[in-house]
Amino acid sequence: MNLMKSLVKINLLILIAIIVVNTLHAQQRASDKSFNSVLNEVKQKQAMRAKMLSQMKQTMPDASQNGTPAGRTNNIGAAQQKRESYDFR
Repeated sequence: MNLMKSLVKINLLILIAIIVVNTLHAQQRASDKSFNSVLNEVKQKQAMRAKMLSQMKQTMPDASQNGTPAGRTNNIGAAQQKRESYDFR
């Protein structure tokens, strides 16, 4: 019985030591990346984002070229006149 308790304690200590070593090793892995590899990843993401934005700009119609869509009127002047007609003095 006494032998079993000591074996359990030893196994528990070994298990704790393994967990601590793995945790420390995992924290070091993040810093193992070189600055250049991280910089390359950032540049790749920026290039992908720029490409996607340029594709989106190509597919979206330009409002300045098309003017007002057919069947729709520009009511900016009417709304401004309506606002000016209210006199709250």
